[in-house]
Amino acid sequence: TGSLPLSAPTPSYPPTPTVAPRGLTTLPMPTQTYITTLGAPAVYLGSLRPGESAVAYFRVHVDRNTPSGAFSVPLTIKYEEEVEQVWGPLSVTEIENNLTYRRDTTTYKQIVKEVSFTDYIGLLVVGKPDINIANVLTSPTTIRPGDNLVEITMMVENSGEGEARNVETYLLLEYPFEASQTRSDRAYVGLLKPGESRNIVFKVDVDEKAEKKTYTIPLVVTYKEEDGSAKEFRTGIELSLRGRPDFKIVKSWSEPLKLVQGQEDAKLYVTIKNIGSEQAESVELRVLRRSGQPFDFSKRSDFVGTLDPGEEATAILEFDVDKNAGVKTHILNISIR
Repeated sequence: TGSLPLSAPTPSYPPTPTVAPRGLTTLPMPTQTYITTLGAPAVYLGSLRPGESAVAYFRVHVDRNTPSGAFSVPLTIKYEEEVEQVWGPLSVTEIENNLTYRRDTTTYKQIVKEVSFTDYIGLLVVGKPDINIANVLTSPTTIRPGDNLVEITMMVENSGEGEARNVETYLLLEYPFEASQTRSDRAYVGLLKPGESRNIVFKVDVDEKAEKKTYTIPLVVTYKEEDGSAKEFRTGIELSLRGRPDFKIVKSWSEPLKLVQGQEDAKLYVTIKNIGSEQAESVELRVLRRSGQPFDFSKRSDFVGTLDPGEEATAILEFDVDKNAGVKTHILNISIR
């Protein structure tokens, strides 16, 4: 909605008035449904003398679905003018120097004539961009406290009718999130024409002490419309943090309990417990190789399956003892994954 200044020109094709036009009125007559007038349908401008001008103001409404482009709006201009009309010939008698004679003359009469014509005004309609965010994905899919370089990918699209220029996006990060690298919380998109979209990627780190819950990270999109006006669009990106499983070796023992040099077919039992806050799936326990250890494992790993928080399971490993093994306590490195 805005004010439309319309000049009221004197047309060349109606008869030229000999006196000022009276009662000049402009009347818009839009024929398309995209652009309509608001308020009074006509504006009265009064009289205009030769060389004078006046401005008529109309408020118009442009439908939100109007496509970008130029539109012609018809404008009717009505006014009255006074013209001289021949009244008819007349013969008069005149006396001059004591002489009487007759002379023919013509009389005129001023009459008011109503004139109307239609002109067209060009209106340029520039569409507005409409920015949206879609297809938010993360890598890894499951985010846990302590994860680094978490990629947040999303699509920025312009579903409006106008161009969005200098499009830039950034995350407003707060604890427990922070940018993984310099400016990895920002992404420059540039120009987005109507119907276009771009994929952008942010990289963030998650604090290892973060609470397990769903967080909403504010996302800001700034851009300029075609007329240069600056705009800002805000939305929120939801990220859910899941807890981590964590393990503790509860106890371990061998069979036989006392190992001797050259022992064959010995077994090692290791009981582990999930002390974390999340279920652990496909849990496997493995003894890592270490040079200088006098043990030959025929079964170096064992699969214990799924462990819920607080649940325990025991892995069983099999090995032989070297005949030259040192008589002492040996430390084994255990991997749980």
